[in-house]
Amino acid sequence: MKLPKKDCVMRSGMAFHWGTALFLFIYYGAAAVFGGAWWYQAVIVGAKEDPQSLALAVTAGVSAALTGSGLFYARKLYRDLFADAPAAVTSAFALLATTAYFVFRPLFSVMLAAVAVLSSFAFIHATTTSSSHIGEGFVLFSSLIGLFVAGATGAAVNRLERLGKDSIESIRPAS
Repeated sequence: MKLPKKDCVMRSGMAFHWGTALFLFIYYGAAAVFGGAWWYQAVIVGAKEDPQSLALAVTAGVSAALTGSGLFYARKLYRDLFADAPAAVTSAFALLATTAYFVFRPLFSVMLAAVAVLSSFAFIHATTTSSSHIGEGFVLFSSLIGLFVAGATGAAVNRLERLGKDSIESIRPAS
């Protein structure tokens, strides 16, 4: 398949250069491999040293989110690149915005996974009557939370944007 020399136009007004698309595929592959190696090192190898560490649980969630988001957004990029009905894009800003969208989504996944793991720990700690220890089960649960957050980041960010916009509009004085 011969790629055009101009911009790669995607659906929903998103676009960037084909070289950027190739960079993003490499970026997502590296994120998935790095996240998987980080998870293995922390959870499989490092858990033997300190299996009851909150840092281990957060690392498990964050590294799983990095792995999952690398895989998920590579799939999304592939799907969006070859959408059936591409939209015309005329602005250079759209090229930059699309690139930023795809670069920063794994970082949002990592941040949301850390918040989700810490929130889960806080909830468990607050609802138990005895001192709560982190066990291997919570570390693995944190990994599942991270993977779930990686897949749900886009929907979560969009929902937070809508909630924030609705909240701001509801407190704005009527004209």
